[in-house]
Amino acid sequence: MSRSTARDVINSVLAAVLVAILYRYWLTVPALLYFSMAAWLCVGVLVFVVYGCAFSFFRLPIQALACSSLVGLLVGGTWGELETPNDVSVLVGEAFRIHLITCWPDIVILTVAAVVTGFCFAYMKHLRPLK
Repeated sequence: MSRSTARDVINSVLAAVLVAILYRYWLTVPALLYFSMAAWLCVGVLVFVVYGCAFSFFRLPIQALACSSLVGLLVGGTWGELETPNDVSVLVGEAFRIHLITCWPDIVILTVAAVVTGFCFAYMKHLRPLK
């Protein structure tokens, strides 16, 4: 494994873990009672814009950025679903299915926000200033 590939793998795993932790706490925080769905999604998009810029700055490839954000959202959402109080115990597969059924549009929007921002930031970073 080359040095840059190992760095990309490590950065991708760190990005996925960061997204999973942030998304899990964002889904279960009590302050969500005071937000509308539009406000929740707006704040989420802003967080993912910053996330896309930050990991593009660390030269994470766009494909790795997309995969790590998608995996992080799915793992964080499943984790949050498992932490939700239920009358009966929920299996991991069932929690994953419930989260995917209910939140798939949000997952797609947040992933696209991170990828588009990362792509634009990477493109602008390589532009040379006009003299």
